[in-house]
Amino acid sequence: ALIHNSIAIIYQHKGNYNLALESYENALTIWKEVFGEDHPHVAICLNNISNVYRNEKKYSKALECVEKALVIFQKHLPADHSDLASTCGSTGNIHLCLGHHNQALQYYNLSLKIYEKCHPSQHPDIAITLSNISNVYEDENEYEQALVYLERTSDIYHDLLPSTHPNVIQVEQSIKRVSEKLK
Repeated sequence: ALIHNSIAIIYQHKGNYNLALESYENALTIWKEVFGEDHPHVAICLNNISNVYRNEKKYSKALECVEKALVIFQKHLPADHSDLASTCGSTGNIHLCLGHHNQALQYYNLSLKIYEKCHPSQHPDIAITLSNISNVYEDENEYEQALVYLERTSDIYHDLLPSTHPNVIQVEQSIKRVSEKLK
């Protein structure tokens, strides 16, 4: 199963989603046979499959897989586990792609709450989640709220990264763009 999963990751990075899905499905079949339907390895594989579907813009299939993964993780992982936070973030990403802003925000906030328990306050995962929340607010034309989250993102990136890093540059551009919308 690990070999199939590793092969799938390579295919996914190369953009060959059909072969990635085939390899992930092979891994999933093996993990289900070995561990049963309700195991964290199965959840990880479902999350990976969801990412492929999201890359292919097959959001309904992506959501179905990530929701199954989330249920498994909620049963087996501590409430402050980073894999649970990551899966909540992935669920939020898919809801955002589907235009479900309220659901996206709900999952991003849950992800943030978990990350704030399991990571130091200046962690990249927290910055990414704050940025995702700002995207929802910007899409909803709630620019003041978007700016609050972008500024928190910026603070983290400036503490962790050089000023020339793409993430720092991107968040500064986002702050400028959203600030202009407030005028």
